[in-house]
Amino acid sequence: MTVALATVATVTGLDIVPAQRTPLTTVEAAGRLSAYPEVNRHSGPLLMALIWVETGGTPTAFNVGNITASERYNGMAWRPPWFTVGPNSSDKMRRLNARMRAGTAPKAFRAYSNFAEAFDDFMVQLNRSFPEVLAAANTGDARAFVDALSLKYSKDYGPSHYPAFSHHQTRFSPLFSNFPASHRLSHRGTSGGSELGALVFFGLLFAAASGAF
Repeated sequence: MTVALATVATVTGLDIVPAQRTPLTTVEAAGRLSAYPEVNRHSGPLLMALIWVETGGTPTAFNVGNITASERYNGMAWRPPWFTVGPNSSDKMRRLNARMRAGTAPKAFRAYSNFAEAFDDFMVQLNRSFPEVLAAANTGDARAFVDALSLKYSKDYGPSHYPAFSHHQTRFSPLFSNFPASHRLSHRGTSGGSELGALVFFGLLFAAASGAF
């Protein structure tokens, strides 16, 4: 009798933590984004759309952008469900495991202790590695935004995602209606947030408590 052994990939140098779901409300997400001067009336709804398409509003280990972790990453990370496959794994998980072994699907994703850390890293990565995504977000054009995402952020994005991003853009636009139409000057303190961001955050919380959202 031949025993089918589970296929396990090796990840080194990472502090692997459980892939625990961490729910995020629209009000908290908009409030945290408001702390960054890159976020304005046009970019805010599209960045929110990205978070919701990536996570469905329930990130894993606070990772709002599903940012991957390479083997050289020094920090906490969680393994995707296709990391290990066995005889009872679905065809989809087997395909993703094969892609992972070929280097075209992630082996791990970054994990954080809280949403403050996660949003800081999300914005740092967008600025440092994906400036074309922020540039497209500033146009307010959902299709251009998806096209920019497909360049480097994720090759999985394409025209089939236009409707989802347009839908979320419309849904989240009221949360950013009072924002300026372009970048704000940075007034960040040591925590990475701005005074304006904190004020908008608490304003959104008040609006939510009043039933506005």
